[in-house]
Amino acid sequence: MARGTDNHLHQWWTNGVSGGWDTQDWTVGAGGPGLDIVGDPAGFAYGEEQHVFARGSDGHLHHWYYLAVPGQLRADDWGGQVTGGAPVAYVWGSVQTVFARGADGALHRWWWQPSDPVYVHQASWGGQLATDAAPTGFDFGEAEQHVFARDQNGNLQHWWYDEGTGQVTQQDLTSATGFSIAGNPASFPYVQQKHVFFRDSVTGHLDHVYLNGTGIAHEDWTTLANGGLAVGDLAAFNYRTAEQHAFSLDTTGHFQHWWYQQVDGTFHHDTWN
Repeated sequence: MARGTDNHLHQWWTNGVSGGWDTQDWTVGAGGPGLDIVGDPAGFAYGEEQHVFARGSDGHLHHWYYLAVPGQLRADDWGGQVTGGAPVAYVWGSVQTVFARGADGALHRWWWQPSDPVYVHQASWGGQLATDAAPTGFDFGEAEQHVFARDQNGNLQHWWYDEGTGQVTQQDLTSATGFSIAGNPASFPYVQQKHVFFRDSVTGHLDHVYLNGTGIAHEDWTTLANGGLAVGDLAAFNYRTAEQHAFSLDTTGHFQHWWYQQVDGTFHHDTWN
């Protein structure tokens, strides 16, 4: 999914049989209530449905979804005011969850749940995000939610919600580690740990912070892997709970790639031309 030059939401896909690619304009396909997008989209699979969210020119959180049965595209407006970078979206149990920077600069949450299907909930989780901040986050064991974003002081902030206590807690990871962030972070769960990667605003190195259940640990992956400077925003993922991978564009437009192998505890780096 991506935003087209027409500010419509476009989808590309391949069925893996013909090897060819198809494309569809979801804004047109949804028959639109005139929902455009002015930022990057985020989305997820929800059972046999596909859901995508993005900021519209009216500042609202716009929502498109595809229903496999009856094979129909639809769109609606989740409201609120979205500012800054792209939202992050994920499924938490059966709850559809989206986070983005609100008009007041705070981290805001939108969510829809099957037990209340005609209503979209909204709430502020507080803090003050940088004007262009795009949060990252994930469901952790369907008991917690974790979100990370850069604040207006260049610090990496961490919010989490514990279902057991019903409380949202905010934590300044830059104050805890000394690592300051440039750009937007990337994150994922890994076994019983929560991991976040980001570009160091001082050194340009790939920094890594993780919460291991007993405290906060942090590493400079550029140093550990003997190379690589991050320039653009990051992408990162957990690979089969055996490896961790992170990518960033460099000044030449090539991908810098770092990875960690759990089997021998080693760090590596290469360039993907």
